[in-house]
Amino acid sequence: MTYEALITELRRQGEAEKRAIWQVVEEEAAAYRRNAAQRWASEQDAAEEERREAAEARAREIRLAAEQEGRRLKGQAEMALAERLYHLARRVMPVMQDEVRGEMFVRLARELPDRPWERVHVNPSDLAWAREFFPRAEVVADGDITGGVEALDRQGGLRVINTLEKRLERGWPMILPAIFAELGNLADDRPAR
Repeated sequence: MTYEALITELRRQGEAEKRAIWQVVEEEAAAYRRNAAQRWASEQDAAEEERREAAEARAREIRLAAEQEGRRLKGQAEMALAERLYHLARRVMPVMQDEVRGEMFVRLARELPDRPWERVHVNPSDLAWAREFFPRAEVVADGDITGGVEALDRQGGLRVINTLEKRLERGWPMILPAIFAELGNLADDRPAR
């Protein structure tokens, strides 16, 4: 799967997740607004002239509370969406890696410092490349690695993790805002209610 295909798939699945989350958020916010409106109407109908200002002040408080609750729910929805997107990206990585396996392994392995590596952990599909690239190291198959290398030097003092998983983990704080911005653009395209 190419980078563009990954982004397209993340957008498609992210948009579906986003719509589902937004639907729940909008339903809860609408129910909260309905309840707030009902409370305001009953207070205003029952209030005397002197109490109108108090009722209006209370209505402002209720609207503020609704807005705050909406922001809280939106924050929760964004956190849930971020977590789902991260796990989706982790699930899609093996498919993407299969398309460029040898090329990706060599690229990531070459980024390691020139050291006498004692042990190298790689995806089982990369064993042949790893044995060729690190002929003096013990090469260990690690099914938790999608692509890339985890290497330990002979003195045990240096451990380098240059795997796709670690790159996604480190890059996620930079990637996520771009994804949210793109999904936000999709949300802007929603029809008005």
